[in-house]
Amino acid sequence: VTQVIAIIAVSLTALVSKAGALLLGFLLPRMHALALSAAGVFGRGYDRMAARYEPVLRAALRARGMVLGGATLAFFAAIALTGTVGQELIPEVHQGRFVMEVSLPVGTPLDRTVAAVTHAQNEIRLHPDVESVYAAIGTEGRADSRPDEGEHSARILVTLREGGDIERRQREAIETLRDRIDGLERLDVQVRPSSLFTVRTPVEVVVHGQDLLSLRATADAVVRRLQGIEGISDVRSSLVAGYPEVRVRYNRALLERFNLTTGQVAGALRDKIQGAEASRLAWGERRVDMVVRLVEADRNTLDNLERINVNPSLDPPIPLSAVATLEHAEGPSEIRRVGQRRAAVVGANLSGLDLAATSDAIHDALRGLDMAPGQEWSVAGQTLEMERSLESLTFALLLAVFLVYVIMASTFESLKHPLVILFSVPLAAVGVMPALAVTGSALSVVVFIGLIVLAGMVVNNAIVLVDRINQLRAADKTLAVDEAIVAAGRARLRPILITTFTTALGLLPLAMGVGAGAEIQQPLALTIIAGLVASTLLTLLVVPVVYRVAA
Repeated sequence: VTQVIAIIAVSLTALVSKAGALLLGFLLPRMHALALSAAGVFGRGYDRMAARYEPVLRAALRARGMVLGGATLAFFAAIALTGTVGQELIPEVHQGRFVMEVSLPVGTPLDRTVAAVTHAQNEIRLHPDVESVYAAIGTEGRADSRPDEGEHSARILVTLREGGDIERRQREAIETLRDRIDGLERLDVQVRPSSLFTVRTPVEVVVHGQDLLSLRATADAVVRRLQGIEGISDVRSSLVAGYPEVRVRYNRALLERFNLTTGQVAGALRDKIQGAEASRLAWGERRVDMVVRLVEADRNTLDNLERINVNPSLDPPIPLSAVATLEHAEGPSEIRRVGQRRAAVVGANLSGLDLAATSDAIHDALRGLDMAPGQEWSVAGQTLEMERSLESLTFALLLAVFLVYVIMASTFESLKHPLVILFSVPLAAVGVMPALAVTGSALSVVVFIGLIVLAGMVVNNAIVLVDRINQLRAADKTLAVDEAIVAAGRARLRPILITTFTTALGLLPLAMGVGAGAEIQQPLALTIIAGLVASTLLTLLVVPVVYRVAA
């Protein structure tokens, strides 16, 4: 049996090897022909470009002012496009899942919350794109739990079915489900898409003040104004309705008449409502506290609380109503401090707006807001994170350019030639900004990372060009500067184009925006490709002209 199995295995291996060899014999000649055809197309294109490059370069050297002026205008035109591309912190990654935070009025019992959330889950499952629904009702004591969460709130995680165009499907599902859940009785909903790099909401307005009542009124006014901005949704203030409570106001004159203190009365009231530990029972290794307090029927209404005997001596009985007044009230949902100052945070989500446009719209909407003395507001959240991140990355970009200059200066042993090479760096913006504007991409942290990468990549072509010019001039002292520039351009044109287009073609799959995480990859690849191609084409003309001016 073993020999038969071995013979079969060897036979199958031989057949597979034979089939593989036949397949390779069929494919390799055709792949070779295809590669030769592609190389022939590139070679013919290069020959035509090389034949035209030399006269164009000579014309550029004669019209130096026109070339430098055109490059300058192109650079400033690209910079002017910055205001049209928008700004954001990180491109939103559409994972086909999002969280719906639902809440009922504060104080709603857990059983009613469970019933309402179960009804909401059934409504969500009816959507054809929904694959699964998971709900966490109440508070779990997580680090990211908010003070306004409790038995009245829940988080519903919605996962969509896999398929194409997930961005459009997720946006439509959110809009449909938000309207459907908002239509349920007394149920408030806020949708929060899953985020990879930040836990801050896209829009946050922080209102500072001391008095909680006026601070809540101002926060509510901010909510109403933000709700009027198109593209902002799920507006919510951190100062929402708090838990209902009963407040006891003591009459100190009556306390003195009955020879009582506030501490005695408050202690007696606490022991009878919350309970006092009377003893402890031992049950094996377990210890069970025995707590004595009034039965539920004697403490479940305001009238029953007023009749509680607060005399520590019990006799004569002194009801609570004899020394204090009771009133229904509402406690604060939270007391938050930002920068050691009391604050209310108004948060919201975005739909169709970038962070820069949203910040401008918020400032316009809140201009002239009536606030109490000592109150002020500021924009925070991802907008503040974006401003800080872009400032840091701008500094990193400038530092990268400086380090590149230092390395080139030490290599060339010259301060002039590295400056000539650095003229290729701003030329990258001529390609980046129009590419972002055409594709609808916003200026983000990912784009800035691409710009920092470009600072080290675009100078390579200028380095090989300037270095070749210096070699030709050093080898022949009688060679004119213009002839050295033309000869260097003719010699370096092929390696410059090959380096640029192989890099661009290698990044092309990422720039096409296909696959998971395409929202992050696409702006990075697009920035590098557009900046590298534009800088290379301009470097072939502008850098030689700058070299000629500086020579």
